[in-house]
Amino acid sequence: MKKIAVIIVTYNPILEKLKNIIIDSRIDNTEIIIIDNNSDNISMFDFGCNIIKLEKNFGIAKAQNIGITKAKELNCSYVLFLDQDSNIDNKFISKMYYQYKLAEKNMGLKLFLGLYFMMIDMILSTLK
Repeated sequence: MKKIAVIIVTYNPILEKLKNIIIDSRIDNTEIIIIDNNSDNISMFDFGCNIIKLEKNFGIAKAQNIGITKAKELNCSYVLFLDQDSNIDNKFISKMYYQYKLAEKNMGLKLFLGLYFMMIDMILSTLK
């Protein structure tokens, strides 16, 4: 399985909820990247994942772009964006990956799934 980056943008999250999202996101070959938009409470909690604390609140789009750059550095092939309020099943990521791989020959379904689970190269090409 190729490496998957789970990018979570936060701003003053409820830490217990964020911890549950992280636990439910962990599968083999995932890198969890938290991009924090200058929260007051994020630095006092060890999530056991990549945390990038921004010096000010840049908003979600810039924070996601920073997360994509980090995912690329970590050699991830896919990106899944979540936020601090996401409610996901603990098998969500593995199910999405499986469906994405099934859809490779069906471009319509692949594009639909791509809204949730995109290849980094496709994202980076739109940022240039």
